[in-house]
Amino acid sequence: MNELRTVFDITVGSNGIGDDAWFRMAIGIGAAIAGMVWLVRVWRMQAGWRQMFNAASLIGFGAIWLIVTLPLWNVATSDTDRLLLIQLSGQSEVTEGAVHVTHMQPLHGHAAGDKIIVGDRQFEINYFMVTPGYRQTIAHGGALREGVYARLHHYDGVIIKVEVRSDAASH
Repeated sequence: MNELRTVFDITVGSNGIGDDAWFRMAIGIGAAIAGMVWLVRVWRMQAGWRQMFNAASLIGFGAIWLIVTLPLWNVATSDTDRLLLIQLSGQSEVTEGAVHVTHMQPLHGHAAGDKIIVGDRQFEINYFMVTPGYRQTIAHGGALREGVYARLHHYDGVIIKVEVRSDAASH
């Protein structure tokens, strides 16, 4: 009955941000390649400047899209890998105790995330933040509710593993 059950553990595909980053990168790469193919065809057909401008614009859109997507790509790859290695090496901090909720994020957002206290540490869990760490708020079915006994593995404010007492996991 006092056993802890893992309800979240950071992985390479945590929170779907890896898939989202791949999808967004594919859009940028696809647009840039399509623009280059179009430009080559326009060049060979010796079409007008307007066709060349359109092709160059598509290449520019693809390049800008890739630049804007790079921060998400960084979170999905480098940040996730770094946090995963921190957890595997045992360098993460561990905080354990009953959860006390001081603020709940509404279902639609537009407010600060869930603010909880576990042991002597305060955490903020924001469903709308792009992070490989734990982000399931209470409104979105999160396990960290008032009174639940939890053990959190965290590093630099990011929760990388959540364990809750088995009898409390069913709430």
